[in-house]
Order: sequence, then C-alpha cells, then structure tokens
Amino acid sequence: MLYKLLDFIFPYRKFREKNLTLIQKLSIYFEILFNIAFVLFVASYLLLPHLSKTVIYNNIHLHMIGDTNKTFVKDYMVKADTYLHSNPLYTNEENIDIFILNNSILYAIMAPMEIFNLYASYATTWGQNIVFKYVDLKKNKSYYGEKKENFDAVLAHELIHTYQNSKYGFFVRYKSSWIIEGYATYASKGLYIKKPKEILENYIKHYPEYENMPSKHLSKKYQVWMLMVKHAIEKMHKSVDDLHLGKVEYDEVLDSLLKEYNITK
Repeated sequence: MLYKLLDFIFPYRKFREKNLTLIQKLSIYFEILFNIAFVLFVASYLLLPHLSKTVIYNNIHLHMIGDTNKTFVKDYMVKADTYLHSNPLYTNEENIDIFILNNSILYAIMAPMEIFNLYASYATTWGQNIVFKYVDLKKNKSYYGEKKENFDAVLAHELIHTYQNSKYGFFVRYKSSWIIEGYATYASKGLYIKKPKEILENYIKHYPEYENMPSKHLSKKYQVWMLMVKHAIEKMHKSVDDLHLGKVEYDEVLDSLLKEYNITK
C-alpha cells in the first residue's frame, strides 16, 4: 500500500515508457510537482496547529508560527470579533483557524491559489481557514511587499469571508467578486471612504486597465466595489442576502451609483 502511494506521488516509472514526447515528459514532471505540493499542503494544515503558539478567543483559533509575540494578538481578535458580532453574516457555529506564518514558502504551500498573487495579498481565506503571510503584531501591521495595512482591519475583512463561506458556500465568492470583496471591505472598514467621486471618476476613466490588471489595481477596485455595496444597501435598500444570492446586477448598482455623483459612464 505504501509503495503504491509513493509511486502515485513520485510516478517516475512512467519515464520507462519508450518514445515519450517532450509534452508527455513535461506533464509527468508537472504531475510529480503537483502531488508533492498537495502532500505539503495537507501536511501543513495537519501539523502546523501543533507546532505553533495558539491563542483562542470564542470560536477563533489563531496559530502563530515562529517567534511571534502573543501579548498583542488577543486584543486584535477581541476588537475584530466584537465589531463583527453586529454583522448579519456573523456565525459562531464553526471554528475558525487563523495562521500567521511570516514565511513566504509556507504561505505558498498553504495558499497555493495565491502563487500568482503573492505580491498583492495580505492574507487569504479557505473555507474556515485564514492564512496571513507577514504580520508585525507589535505595530498592528499586515504586510505584502512594501505595502502595509492594520492587521485587525485585514483580520476583520478575512473573518467576513469565513462567514460568507459558511452561509453561502465557498464557491459563491468566485461568481461575484465585486459583492464578496466589496461587502467584506464595507463591513470591515466602516461606512466612510474619502473622496468617493474622485475614486469613481478614476475608475471609469481607466476601467479596462483596472479590470485587466487586478493585482496592480486591486485596492482601487475594492474601494469602488465597497462604494457599490454601500450604495446598494443604503440607497437601493438591497438586503445582504439579495447581494450574495445574485439578485443584484453589477451594472444596475454601478449606474445608480454614478448617477448619484453625476458621473457619465
């Protein structure tokens, strides 16, 4: 049994076949690398909680890898979790595991879908798991590259994603990114944003560029999506369920929002 498992993970015997084309050889290499990555991914989620420092608050389990100070983290967890209690998506039914890795390799293993987005991602959410790349708890900062944002704000944003996954299912987030990310930004950063008209005008002016270069313009898109969600809820009186269940159209909300600010599309 073990031999068959190893042969599945390292399918080198396929190379013994004669007359393999270059494409076939490359596909075998890819299969080997994919299987190794998958094993590391599973092993990380199974082992890291036991190899890390853990802080528990309500149903939130935060695991810190390496020399990370535990003194500050509970205050941030309390702040984020208490604020989100008033959110209509809040759930206390499932445990949430949060990993602070402070290691790019571990982040790439535990968040493989972020491999092409490593330089534009503070954290990522998988079901009820949240993975942070770099965090300085003393400064309350979460980092990617040279950019930084308050850790508790990013934590609140990612917690919203776990609630969305719990209530609407994990794959709903890939159907309507503007709602998923817009609502998480709206709910975690409050109701106010500076210079909304200027943000919207720039978005419309550079719309194709914003849409086709998500990593470069991610924060700008999130600001627009947050304004759209805010407008849909507060001005158009759409419910949170209406948004997440696809009953509200992107163009419908954007057109109404632009009309409010007298901006021509």
